Amino acid sequence: MALFHSFSCFIIIIIVFLSTLMSLLVVSHQQPLLDPAEQDAVYHVLDSINPTIPWRSLYPDDLCSSAPHGVACDYFTSDSDSETDTTVTAHVTQLSFGYVSDYTPNPPCSSNSTLSPLLFTSFSYLRKLFFYKCFNDTKRVSLFSNVSPSFLSTLEEAVLTGNGVFGEIPDWVGDLVNLEELTLSRNQLNGGVTLNFPKKLKVLDLSHNHFDGYVPESLGNLTELLKLDLSFNGFYGKISDGLNSRNMGKAGGYFGNRVVKSGTCWNIPVSMAVHLRNLCYLGLDNNKLEGTVPVEFGLLKFVNEINLENNSLSGRVPFSEFKIGQKLKLEEIQSFVVMKDMVD
Repeated sequence: MALFHSFSCFIIIIIVFLSTLMSLLVVSHQQPLLDPAEQDAVYHVLDSINPTIPWRSLYPDDLCSSAPHGVACDYFTSDSDSETDTTVTAHVTQLSFGYVSDYTPNPPCSSNSTLSPLLFTSFSYLRKLFFYKCFNDTKRVSLFSNVSPSFLSTLEEAVLTGNGVFGEIPDWVGDLVNLEELTLSRNQLNGGVTLNFPKKLKVLDLSHNHFDGYVPESLGNLTELLKLDLSFNGFYGKISDGLNSRNMGKAGGYFGNRVVKSGTCWNIPVSMAVHLRNLCYLGLDNNKLEGTVPVEFGLLKFVNEINLENNSLSGRVPFSEFKIGQKLKLEEIQSFVVMKDMVD
């Protein structure tokens, strides 16, 4: 009897295993493959990033099922002519290049990596484009001027950090209608920034480049903005009065270093304190700021760090030592007095 019971359990396990296997095979069979032209475009882009790696032989199968880290797909449905049938297609939605860590082993960029124009014309469903420390040994890599209309409508994240990209920001960046993050930090970008930034931006980081000219007026229209970093550039002029509490949201912004062109002095506008009431971090260090800190800065009740180092400011700081603690940086500035009697 015990033997019969054991045999029955074994049969049940086999049946469950075979049923599961058949289900997986059916799902696998139903899963659409990446279009051959789109797959070939991925290979070309990988070859441009690192031609020393045999990408096609290492990843010969469908890239939506088996691809290097950093290449990701999604599946999209569309209605067919029939009222009941739908068509499912596979498309590349994320491309990330440049080794970050063992936890983010994106395809590494070689010393002779280049920026393929196919990135901007061949991926109609691309949502995220990421480059980290690429093109630093390559001469004169710039952002292309020609992009496909579909690229403009789908991209949500564009992150190019620590690369050797030079030149100006192309005007088409302003047409990325769904873009939520634009990070172009630590590149060789230069010139004025005159474009109208996409209104859905939540993160804008142009730090550590060679931009100059006035701070872009269009920043005042970014009603979803959570983080702003313009540090280590040659911007000058006032931060737009249009930057209000709605613009900066919950995260605040970093206007930091060299917001003022060398040799030009700039007073901190009262409007900055009045409108940016949700700031958590404010960096204005290493500028040519002069005058006093507006007493309205005491209205920044959510701020937990302020950096005013290396300026020509003087007077009283409208924050109590208790409120700021070690997060108020005032080194190498003139005759500051912390207003200890401020009420939190």
